[in-house]
Amino acid sequence: MRIYHLAGMGAAHDPQNPPGKSDDPTDDEPTQLIKGVRAIEAGEWERIHAAFRQLHHHRSKDHLFWIYDANAAELSRFLDHSLRAMELDPKLGAKQLEVLCSEANRHILNLLGSMRTFLDHTETDLKRRFGKDSPQTAAFKKECSRQYDCHFAYRFLSKFRNYAQHCGLPVGIFSVTQRSHPRPPSQSPSKSRSHSFGHQEITLSVDPRGLLEDFPGWGAKVRGELEKKTGKLELVGLLRQLHRSVHIIHSRVQNATRKLLRSEIRLANSLVREVYTAEPGMFPTIISYAESTGGEKAQFRFHHFPLSIMSELLPKDDWLHALSEAAR
Repeated sequence: MRIYHLAGMGAAHDPQNPPGKSDDPTDDEPTQLIKGVRAIEAGEWERIHAAFRQLHHHRSKDHLFWIYDANAAELSRFLDHSLRAMELDPKLGAKQLEVLCSEANRHILNLLGSMRTFLDHTETDLKRRFGKDSPQTAAFKKECSRQYDCHFAYRFLSKFRNYAQHCGLPVGIFSVTQRSHPRPPSQSPSKSRSHSFGHQEITLSVDPRGLLEDFPGWGAKVRGELEKKTGKLELVGLLRQLHRSVHIIHSRVQNATRKLLRSEIRLANSLVREVYTAEPGMFPTIISYAESTGGEKAQFRFHHFPLSIMSELLPKDDWLHALSEAAR
């Protein structure tokens, strides 16, 4: 049988031997102080454990979104690094250009693949948790449809991911331009169709005619739009718009699901406040141990509060936010 206690944790120095007063450097390291607040009955622990599990599940659904976000940031860093290197040495050989193009393809494949995985997993999870006809699933599908209807970038790149998965590499044309004058600061990078730094500019593009010839799965709407394109289709600006669309979809899902965690978040926060009141400045935790039998030593476990998730779900709670930041 396990026994559970609500407790506070914090660093403590020996008052008889303050830091810097000992010849042994290990004595300067703070020891972990644990103070019990109260016992937790088995029935209460079951409710707490279920709440923790729901909060962690809510956070785990963010992991694929973070992967997509990281891939988008990595593409931007790659382009920045490449441009800065070219600004120092603008002479590029054929081999260097080949490597840069290959790396651009790698980053865009990662970005498009993680975007599709995030969207597919999100829809599957919402249907499993709430039902295919639930308000949460409906909110997700409605926002995806809105982004598809309102933004060419989202609907094109959704199909373009399938093209890149089955038919060809995403970057059809990798071009580097050296300008006689740096791009004026007034030209917003967030709206540019290329990526530039100093005198250098990288453009990633595809030929719409080649896309239409190589891949039949564009759908009527996107196919019609591609047929009307008369020049190259530049990818950097489209990927920026996709980034905004995916962030909006993620935000809508969060808003639709976090409301269902009110009882769990209130239970967890009441325990955090209980520790704060009893032991100000200490981190809340729950300690459990099994009663020793047959001379065996008791084994302790620490069940830490999901503070970062709680601070996101209760953004106006300054104390909770401070705890979350300190725990990082």
